[in-house]
Amino acid sequence: MQLLTECGPFFAVELHTVAPPAPWRPLTELAGSAELAGWVRRVRASLGSELRVAASVAQLGLTARLLSPVLGAAVRHGALLELGAGYWQTPLSSTLALSLPAPRHPVTAEALARLVSHGPVVEVTAAIGRYGPVSPRVLAGNLASAVNGAACQLGPAALSVARDLLAGIPGEDGVLGPHFRRRSCCLRYRVAGLGYCGDCVLG
Repeated sequence: MQLLTECGPFFAVELHTVAPPAPWRPLTELAGSAELAGWVRRVRASLGSELRVAASVAQLGLTARLLSPVLGAAVRHGALLELGAGYWQTPLSSTLALSLPAPRHPVTAEALARLVSHGPVVEVTAAIGRYGPVSPRVLAGNLASAVNGAACQLGPAALSVARDLLAGIPGEDGVLGPHFRRRSCCLRYRVAGLGYCGDCVLG
């Protein structure tokens, strides 16, 4: 069963009731996979940037992919998707294929905050940060930007739910919505011709 396909590729997920077979792989293994390092290298080649800029951009895109369906399911269906029991498939990209368990638990503020303080999002963020290296402050800002970007796509009803996700990100407490400003810069301005993001603290 597919969910949230109407919201676009960052939100769409497969739902499963039993663990899907290969080529699906547990999300818990993504942070330690060779594919993750390869994804950072591909982003670097595409941007023609220094490594830490590529790592920051790669982390922002990938965590946006992980968090968007969580936010979408909570807003549109009142359902809590569990990333820690999820699966992914190659090729790895910012729109990688995801399969998550059919929701069994109610959405709570605590559960949403935990999704950005424990599990695959944190593990992938830490792994990519080591490749760069990228500071924890920048990585946290990227998570906040990913949450706000997804909320803006879903509309005003998503903002209160997005605040619950934001509560799990250290140091990020800005006002969500079109005028959101993160507390750090993702570094993409260092790529010739890209300039600042709309929510950049430097913009």
